[in-house]
Order: sequence, then C-alpha cells, then structure tokens
Amino acid sequence: MNRISSQFDSPSPKRLCYTSPIDPRTGRLETVRLEHVPYSKSYMIRVFALAFLSGSSDLIEVWRGESKSCQDIDYMREALLALGDTDAKHIPVGSAGAVWRFLTAIAALSTDRPILFKGTSRLFARPIDPLIESLQLLGANIDFDTTRVEQTTIFPPTSRLHGGEIASEVGENSSQFLSALMLIAPYLSSPLKIHIHKDQRSKPYINLTYSLIEKAGAKISEERGVITIEPSQYDRAKVEQLLLHPETDWTAVSYPMGWCAIPEAPQSIFIPNCYRESLQGDIVLSKVMESFGVRTRFFPTGILIERVGNDKIDRLYDQDLSDNIDLVPTLFTTCLALGRPFRFRRIGALRYKESDRISSLIEMANRLGYQVIFEGEELRWDGTPPSPMNSPITINPHEDHRIAMALTVFTFKKEGIYLEDPSVVEKSYTHFWEDAKSVGITLVDN
Repeated sequence: MNRISSQFDSPSPKRLCYTSPIDPRTGRLETVRLEHVPYSKSYMIRVFALAFLSGSSDLIEVWRGESKSCQDIDYMREALLALGDTDAKHIPVGSAGAVWRFLTAIAALSTDRPILFKGTSRLFARPIDPLIESLQLLGANIDFDTTRVEQTTIFPPTSRLHGGEIASEVGENSSQFLSALMLIAPYLSSPLKIHIHKDQRSKPYINLTYSLIEKAGAKISEERGVITIEPSQYDRAKVEQLLLHPETDWTAVSYPMGWCAIPEAPQSIFIPNCYRESLQGDIVLSKVMESFGVRTRFFPTGILIERVGNDKIDRLYDQDLSDNIDLVPTLFTTCLALGRPFRFRRIGALRYKESDRISSLIEMANRLGYQVIFEGEELRWDGTPPSPMNSPITINPHEDHRIAMALTVFTFKKEGIYLEDPSVVEKSYTHFWEDAKSVGITLVDN
C-alpha cells in the first residue's frame, strides 16, 4: 500500500506562510487553477462497494484514478481486493470510518473466512454498535463486544442473510450505518425496509447511496419515509460507467472557497472537472458561499469561484448544518477570519469524527485568541474580536484532516501559525499542499 504512506518524513510542526502569487509578467494576480482537487471519497467508496458486490472486482483492480485519489479511497480499494482475492484475515482500514462500516456489512454478507479490521484507536472509539446489531438481526455471524471493538470478528454467514425492517433510530448517530445496510440489501434473501427519520442527520449521504444503487440497476424505492430494497443485483456495465465518471469532491472544494472569501487572498480560482450535476449534498456550497461574497460560475470544463463581495458579510450566519456537517470546519475558520458572528446548529455528531471535532475547533479558536461557545448542539461566536496572541501559535489537528485544511484560511490573515502533522490532509486530499501552493500558501520548517 505505497500510496497510503505519507509524503512527509515527520509530523514536526510546519509554519504556514503566504506569498501573493502575482504574475511577474503582468504584475497582476491572475486566476489560479487547482489541478489536484480529489475525487469524492463518499462517491468512490460507494461505487467500489457496488463493483465488489456485483462480482466485478476486476474493475476495482484496473481502476486508474490514482492521481485524484486519497487515503480513504485507497483503503477501500485495497481492502475490497484483499477481502475478495486473498486469504488475508486482518484488513487495514486506517482511520476511515465509512470504509470500516461499509466493509463490515460487505464482509458479514460475503466473507468465506473470519475477518478482523486493523485501524487506529480513534477509529475504534467511533460508534458502530447500531450497524453490528442490525446485521446480526439480518443473520450475520459477528463476534462483537463494546469493550473490545478492535477485536470484532466477522465470521462466514451460516446461511444467506435475510431482509427485514430497520428502525430509524439506527441512523441516529451516523447515516453511514443506513448506507452500509442499503449497499448490501440487493443480495439479501428478502426485501429490506429502512425507516428514515424526518429529521435524519446527513440525509444527503443517504440520498447519494440511494441514487448510486438505483443507477447501478438494483430495485430500490421510497415511500413515506421508508426505503425498500428488493432482492436483485447490480449491473456490471452500469457500475463500470459510474467508475468511469467519478465526481470531484465538493467538500474538498470548500477550502478553496474559504480562501477566496478572504480579501487578502486570490479572488479568482478555477477548479476543473467540477460540475453542477452532482449527487453530493455538499454542492450546496455554491449557494452557501454567496453570503460570504463568493460566486460560483459553472462551465463545461469546471467551475470558476470568484470573490465578488457582500455588504452583508457582518450579519450573523445562523444555519442548521446537520445535513452538511463536514463543511463546519471551513465555515468556522472563514467566519472567524472575516469577523462574521455565527451560530451552527445540530452539529453534535462532530464529536464522532476523526477527532472530537467540536473540541478540536474550540481549541484552535482559543489558540488564535477567539472565545467560542458550544452548548447543546450549537457552536456559536458573537463576533468579539480575538485577544492578542503571541507568536508562534501551534495548532494540533488531532489527526483530523479537515481541521488542518480549514486552518489554512487563516494563513491570509495572521503570521506565525504552525501546524502539527501536515500530512494528515492526505486522508481526503492527497495533493492539498500542492494546490495550496498555487494560491501562495507554503509550509516552512521554521
């Protein structure tokens, strides 16, 4: 797994620096083009799952999208190949929560040998109980104990897994539990009915799973909040088309959009291969960032994001972000950097991400001199200017890629910020620092 290893020699802190990328020939700041924004990991790991379940592991093996891949996509790809074509019993999943949960369901359905997953301690501290319990109700043979999650063993099923009804409470802490069950449902012996709560968090990710299952040719329908998936199968040719036309990651696009919102940063950024027709929920960015003075223009070859200004930028940004929770870190640092007060509602699930993301964001803000408040499920800041802080300021991302990438918004506003373990971004955006360099952000050793 060479691609999963880091490009950095050590996790020692690096200083974030900004140098305006003015074109020396014209003396002007031209439109910056970002070449490395990755494929959507949410899209790719689901499509890899469809390929594996359709019996088309060869499509996974010959996939040639490495230049726009990332660690989580690589873990899913390598794990599925190991699950299907080797005798491996211990399968690495790193810190990839969706990969771990989806593979748990896939292995419970199809493994011919005992399977254990190898991951980080933080991964095994994240919830999986509702998924395991649901799989066991469907007939899965899993040895699971909440006191030793890392030793969970998935045994070959004694008979074909069957369908049934899944209560909406199963998806309360993570929509990934429901998506995992949906992905394997066509291969159950009877229909699976999944109840979706009217206030389901991260519903766009369930919609993404639904759309991909439908596009892959399985029998799926929804009526009155109940998704029904009937015994069927995925069509190889349709899955191959999904693999051949991957989507660029709209969550990754949030970081360039955050940069573009800052007056000191480049005001025009072009991102190729990013389109209006997307299955991803985070495409709402194209509307959300308008209130931050950033406009998105769609072209046949990609998107142009431009800072056009907004005279209402100082107004409270008050939003329920439960459907787009991965956007919180970027919106958080963008609001702070612009001095825009905010109230982010229904974001309690951030506690269960790669880090306790609520604590990580509060710690970052405090180190930068800001006092933010988290209460109930709300994170808010009243716009009080930050207290003066002596440099250097070192930020620990706590092994969380989105904390590290969101921090870079401050590079345009403040000097003397150091980032520990910059390689953590490779989880979802392998060449992030190369794209950051295009807008003038660099990492310096001292």
